Amino acid sequence: MRVLVIGLSRYSAPTGICRYSDMLCRALSNIKGVKATLAIGAWQEHYFREAFGSYSHSDVKLVDIHNDPFSRNAWYTTKLPAMARDLRADVVHFAYPVPFVRKLHCPVVVTLHDLYPYEVPENFKFAAANQAFLKICLRRCKAVICISRTTLDGLTEFLPDVAKSRLLAQIYNPINRPETAASQQPVAGLQSGKFVLTVGQHRPNKNLDLLQRTFAALRVDYKIPADWKLVIVGSEDRQTTELRALTRELDLTSHVVYLSSITDSELAWLYGNCAIAAFPSSYEGLCMPVVEALLWGARVVCSDIPTLREVGMDACTYFPLQSKPVESFAKAISTAMLRPAETLRTSAHFSPSGAAQRIYEVYQSVICAPAPSAVV
Repeated sequence: MRVLVIGLSRYSAPTGICRYSDMLCRALSNIKGVKATLAIGAWQEHYFREAFGSYSHSDVKLVDIHNDPFSRNAWYTTKLPAMARDLRADVVHFAYPVPFVRKLHCPVVVTLHDLYPYEVPENFKFAAANQAFLKICLRRCKAVICISRTTLDGLTEFLPDVAKSRLLAQIYNPINRPETAASQQPVAGLQSGKFVLTVGQHRPNKNLDLLQRTFAALRVDYKIPADWKLVIVGSEDRQTTELRALTRELDLTSHVVYLSSITDSELAWLYGNCAIAAFPSSYEGLCMPVVEALLWGARVVCSDIPTLREVGMDACTYFPLQSKPVESFAKAISTAMLRPAETLRTSAHFSPSGAAQRIYEVYQSVICAPAPSAVV
């Protein structure tokens, strides 16, 4: 079976979707008889090669176009069909929803990570357009893979016609625990056990402003040592300017470390050496970093929202966002520092081999043209 995975996106630094594209291809490469080809933008090559090591497990095709919305969307319509035919793809798998309008010669599968255009419209400059693009993509595919039960429920709520007329599957991300290289040095001069870590794009739903205010409050109340750092790992986005301004306002310039485009080895070092991994999101489709942090045995503190409860179960320390969030968050961090790290009991859900096998079964189903509204 030949599978063409579309990982093309606008980001010139790693994001969760990019990591998913790599992990998907890596997992598929271990299934006998499956050949995975990964299509990415030329501007993405450096981190797929250096940070993810995608070239070691998959055939990577570079798309050499301008990195702008018009060029990317035009490629989906004018060039992608020819690439799929030339590769004799049996299935085209979009790593995230894109507005493709031209019918392809083979079935299309789409991974749906979240319903951000509906749940968190402030993440987008033109939310209505993103909602329209999402509908176009989901209505033209044969199967939708939802990465969590929360995402599947959101799809049923906001786009019931899609939920009723497409093959649906709820399959957690295939997640490999990132590993440190033997030569890995401390990242950014950080000291082991002396920093709070978070991983995520600079977007409103990540509540990185709340994290900074909570970190500042813990310092003022002497609940954490004065030499601790707050490490924010993630690509810059619409909220970056505001976040950096808040860092200055809270007088945290020398205590907040912003990182992006780091390697898996560096990320693994951060997970393995942080005092606390904190995720105060108000909405998530899954939150892969929570799983990665737990797989590393980190103490994880996160907001008490359905998705993070679904993923972390009793391995995390939770806090409510609704009332006095700074105080609640600070208390949760203080509590987590006193408890031993928990083992993720649901780690089997994220097994690359298990996820790959279930995704492979979805491919087989769409190739055999299943009846509408089947649920895997």
